[in-house]
Amino acid sequence: MGQGLWRIPTELVSAILDSKLSQQALKKGFDYRVGRRVGQIRETKCTEPIRVIIPESQLKLTHEENIAVVHSAMGSIVDKLVKNLTPELDSYFGKTNA
Repeated sequence: MGQGLWRIPTELVSAILDSKLSQQALKKGFDYRVGRRVGQIRETKCTEPIRVIIPESQLKLTHEENIAVVHSAMGSIVDKLVKNLTPELDSYFGKTNA
């Protein structure tokens, strides 16, 4: 991955950590924890800024259903953060249709 391209996941992780995503998780009745290797993106290729934890009382039958619940509650925040990086992504990969 090119030197400049490494900035994209780093900027996205920083934006997520600076966002209100953790407060939104708590507001929706979830818990969260900050990723353990957030500062080591390049070395570990880990880009998990936070992990949303669903309480047992809200767990669904499948992983797909759990993902859908979290996405429904928090996806719009992440979508906005990614949209802010669209110009930079366009410069590396060409114009997107988003």
